[in-house]
Amino acid sequence: MTQTLKFAMIIFTCLLVSCANRVSDQYLIHYLQIKITFNGSLTSNAQQASNYILVLSDQADINVPEVNEYLFTPGKAYDEFSLTLQAKTETPLSTYYNDYFQSWAGYIYLSKNTVEYIHHAPKFPATADTNTHHQFLPSLSFDPVTYQISNKTLTLTIDSSQLNIDQDETVYLKLLSVRRDNINQSESGILIKRTEESISIKNRLHESIEGSDFSVDNINGYEDFISWDIQII
Repeated sequence: MTQTLKFAMIIFTCLLVSCANRVSDQYLIHYLQIKITFNGSLTSNAQQASNYILVLSDQADINVPEVNEYLFTPGKAYDEFSLTLQAKTETPLSTYYNDYFQSWAGYIYLSKNTVEYIHHAPKFPATADTNTHHQFLPSLSFDPVTYQISNKTLTLTIDSSQLNIDQDETVYLKLLSVRRDNINQSESGILIKRTEESISIKNRLHESIEGSDFSVDNINGYEDFISWDIQII
């Protein structure tokens, strides 16, 4: 075998290995792991009183109401009187979609022992009536790998493909803590705390982002998230 042929075979082998690596990387399953720490214990009573919302989007500007304002979410029951009082318009439902939800691609809804993912591609519409609103249903394919609550920490691990996040795509998140209003099966309530800025992370193996927020004195510890650790594993 000539030196030229040997060299050609070595190059060919290297190309095959490189190609195989790229193909295997392309089909790796990436998991989004979210750990949120609160200022107080997440007891069973706390879980009865709060909803936690993780809003996802492909844009950094994720719009949500101000703290202490009424918040419901697409597909969920709401109190019409509270909604009308807050929106101050003749079409309060569409006002929320226009002002907030059209910047959302989806959201993870955590309430009691329920974990759901509700989304609409590419984002929720800018207008909606009652019929449209109730068509946004939880994804049947959404199945978190883990959902654990331990003392002051909530941990959620999800296959990123179930959130419609492509590999190497940057996803933006906002954390919301909602005090349930005990109306309409407690699916809506008052927004108690939110991350002011969106949290961004690229869907790439070993990417991670940590952050923290000031504790708020006049709210319950289980409503007061104070830090987060988000990783792609």
